[in-house]
Amino acid sequence: MQKPQGVYVTLDLRPEAFTGNRAKSRLVQALAGELADLTRLRSGDSVLVAGLGNRAVIYDALGPKTLDRLWITGHLNGKLPEALGPIRPVFALEPGVLGRTGMETGTILHAVIQQAKPAALLAVDALAARNRDELGGSIQLTNTGICPGSGILSGRAELTRESLGIPVFALGVPILSTLAQAPDYVVTHRAVLQQTAFFTDILARAINLCLHPQLTEEQIAQLVEVK
Repeated sequence: MQKPQGVYVTLDLRPEAFTGNRAKSRLVQALAGELADLTRLRSGDSVLVAGLGNRAVIYDALGPKTLDRLWITGHLNGKLPEALGPIRPVFALEPGVLGRTGMETGTILHAVIQQAKPAALLAVDALAARNRDELGGSIQLTNTGICPGSGILSGRAELTRESLGIPVFALGVPILSTLAQAPDYVVTHRAVLQQTAFFTDILARAINLCLHPQLTEEQIAQLVEVK
């Protein structure tokens, strides 16, 4: 398959997954369960969530926009009600893109990891589909890390356990594709804005549930300030 050895999980979505709150809740629960099985985090493990991509580009904003809906707790040690119980430290970083920062994503993440010392990194990114019919039709997870931009032939440095020193998990959705006859161009679904909004909500809710399993969705929703 020309991929690193590891675990790869794909949730193929039926059309009914996009309709109604009940279907969305079922999808969130399924994704949270798969993510928990993949990461196997211990209760006290801190996690750094990286929203990869460019917030200013419609088809590349999935990662940064997902961060907006996460419950970030790395700064709340000792400041939360005891009734909530032990809360996992969660950090978030939007490293941007090379053209805006002048630095590789891997360089930025490596520096932050050295300072914050999380137990694991979860990278969220928009993915490239091999087939245009697959756009927005699945959610993909892996424990092998990720190479930002590789799907559109502009791959940067790999984000892996070997390069960053901690386990790296990747979570994403195929939002764009390339044209075989014109690889310099990308293709998205005409409803890319709606797709991004839908998956931003699903991914963030699932990540929150996975990282804070002792809380319900309703409890987390009261604690999250959506930007």
